[in-house]
Amino acid sequence: MAGLGEFTRGAGRGTRNMIYITWSTGVGAGLIIDGKLHRGAHGTAGEIGHMIVDPDGPLDSCGQTGCLEAFCGGRNLARATGHPAAELFAAAARGDRQARVVVQGAARHMGMALISLTNALDPEVFVMGGGVTRSWGLVQPTMLETLRSSPFIKPARRPRLLRARLGDRAGQVGAVEWARINQ
Repeated sequence: MAGLGEFTRGAGRGTRNMIYITWSTGVGAGLIIDGKLHRGAHGTAGEIGHMIVDPDGPLDSCGQTGCLEAFCGGRNLARATGHPAAELFAAAARGDRQARVVVQGAARHMGMALISLTNALDPEVFVMGGGVTRSWGLVQPTMLETLRSSPFIKPARRPRLLRARLGDRAGQVGAVEWARINQ
């Protein structure tokens, strides 16, 4: 619903193909394809947190190893570092070298996911929401640099990377739009 909200009333307004990513305790997405929310065959499209980004990576709570969420999700970052994710990101913002290394690693993994999503779905824009966007200045440059590093994704088809505009209201706005569309 948050993705639909950002598509209709937020940062994705005016696009036809958008991927909304929420990055917080976990990682998920809303896929807008040809102007419509894509739900998938079983209603579970957008579970990007469980895309395998490193088959030799850590075990995720879903039972798979190497999920994007295992590298980026706030719950897993807290477990790996022994600090709540909000504290980790705050320490990185203050210049703590060790915290910054962890945060930049998470942002690089998210950037790799952006490359895979671009290759699979060819969006015009990624709109990023969730708690991590409070640290946008820390994560956005690394994600963008990683996305730009793909030699396959030429500048002419490289999607924009935007911070969500609706904040905590995105899901509510999306639910209202969903109800309006499906009357």
